[in-house]
Amino acid sequence: MFFIVKLYNRFLSRDRKLVIQLQNMIGFIPVNLSLYKQAFLHSSISNSSMVNNERLEYLGDAILDSVISEILFKRFPKRSEGFLTETRAKIVSRKKLGQIARNMGIEDFLTYNNLILTSSSSILGNALEALIGSIYLDVGYKQTKRFIIYKVIKPHVDLDTLVATELNFKSRMVEWSQKNNAAVVFEIIDEKDFKSYRIFKVQLKINDKVVSVGEGRNKKSAENEASRQGLAYLESIDPKGE
Repeated sequence: MFFIVKLYNRFLSRDRKLVIQLQNMIGFIPVNLSLYKQAFLHSSISNSSMVNNERLEYLGDAILDSVISEILFKRFPKRSEGFLTETRAKIVSRKKLGQIARNMGIEDFLTYNNLILTSSSSILGNALEALIGSIYLDVGYKQTKRFIIYKVIKPHVDLDTLVATELNFKSRMVEWSQKNNAAVVFEIIDEKDFKSYRIFKVQLKINDKVVSVGEGRNKKSAENEASRQGLAYLESIDPKGE
């Protein structure tokens, strides 16, 4: 039955152009096209979580965490739980998932209200997670796992480089402030509630001057992103870090 549906979608459906594009991206012919259309529909277009991609994003987030956890568990058999957790966090960060989604071409599929939003890393990363959720509902866990491994991780994630990348930018910022006797303050300047998550916006002040603004799904990640941008700013004005 699935084979017949796939043939129809690929050659006879009015959405066959979309089917070909999806097949090129995910590696197989989709069956339930409505799931994929929903995966690319942002809440700025539809407030109903039954129509937009928020529920699929929730599901895809859990599946992505599960698959990546297994990959890291097998790849690093002697490393601690803390190492595995931090490495997974690097992969599933909004910034990293957004980069992967953009490289995969998900932006070309995404529908959102561009009058009030821009195609940010957060929106693109959420759409990737929603796509993973739609694949799971369409063809099951085994095929979803293959997609994550061969279409997401292997082409777009260099684990060795990622492991060597420092994640805790806030700690570095605090160390810099202590070394330079500077007053560093983080302030929440905005909170936005979506159906299944919240976005925090935090500004970083150094000696009462705002130097950066970061966003994240919790205060900690927003502060870390503000710190990352703040360190980049400091490096731009003093490359030697003095």
